[in-house]
Amino acid sequence: MILTIPNKVSWRKKIVTDNLNHYSKNIAKRIGKTHTHSQRDNILYSIEKLTPDLLEWFNPIYIKKISGMHSPVIYDLQKTTLGNTEKSYSILILTENDIRVGGIIFSSTEKEINIAYKIFEDSWTESTLPASPSLYADYLLTHHGLLEKKVTISHGKDRNGYGTHSNIGLAIFKISLGYRPYLPKEYLTEEVNTFTLTKDSLYFTKQLDSESPLEGHVFSTTETVHEWSRLKSYADNVSIRWNTR
Repeated sequence: MILTIPNKVSWRKKIVTDNLNHYSKNIAKRIGKTHTHSQRDNILYSIEKLTPDLLEWFNPIYIKKISGMHSPVIYDLQKTTLGNTEKSYSILILTENDIRVGGIIFSSTEKEINIAYKIFEDSWTESTLPASPSLYADYLLTHHGLLEKKVTISHGKDRNGYGTHSNIGLAIFKISLGYRPYLPKEYLTEEVNTFTLTKDSLYFTKQLDSESPLEGHVFSTTETVHEWSRLKSYADNVSIRWNTR
């Protein structure tokens, strides 16, 4: 099968009054419990203007984390944030017992929050709260967007072709947070010969209505299809077609 795809995928979600509605019932329950007991476990957050000192702390964590990913692409954060005169950047910092566990660098427009970089520890150092630092921080940033009367929050753009250019888990994680795949403002069209795929892959194709979320196509073997079955629990966020190669 020849699949025609946009070469980029843009992730975003609409900000609603009840922030927990962005998530599945299970994830919303984990976030709610974490939020209720966060002060008990001395888990706090702040949103500050991005400064050279904060970037100096963030940058080595970013490089270490990205370097361990599939097909890593490391950006010059100084150039793309503080060196970008067209945008102003802020950072959400999450702490546990006064120790930083990660942060989100983002910019804002009149109607949208745009996540630029997001790096967190995989788990809390001491707390056993059910939502991970990254998951909880997404909730906090979405709530910030609500308070600032923003309409949408964007989780950046990826190269289309998860499993080929990046991990399928990256797409599943964004979907689990309530983000949906859309066409970016600028993209190129590519063709993929799915008969030549040698790895499990997830590709997104455009709908007839260009404003609608993209449709996902999972290609796996009968033995590995269960690894991606989590996608079925997010059917409200993304439409998926399953293909066995």
